[in-house]
Amino acid sequence: EDYLQKHQRYFNRQNGQTFYDYVNSYRIQYAENLLKSTNFPLPEIAIKSGFNSISTFRRVFFASFGCSPNKYRVNA
Repeated sequence: EDYLQKHQRYFNRQNGQTFYDYVNSYRIQYAENLLKSTNFPLPEIAIKSGFNSISTFRRVFFASFGCSPNKYRVNA
């Protein structure tokens, strides 16, 4: 086991989620605020929120909210 794996396991135990999920939860919260408060297009929101692709942004957003970012924005 290497140094990184040891710290990843520690992080996962302490936070009850992976580092990837932890970071994505902050990204999604930021994206949610942008959807509510701006008219930025989705690709711009995805980039500003730290996602490398619109498809990943849509997938993670849907997993968090059960709807697409567009639908969320319309209903917000």
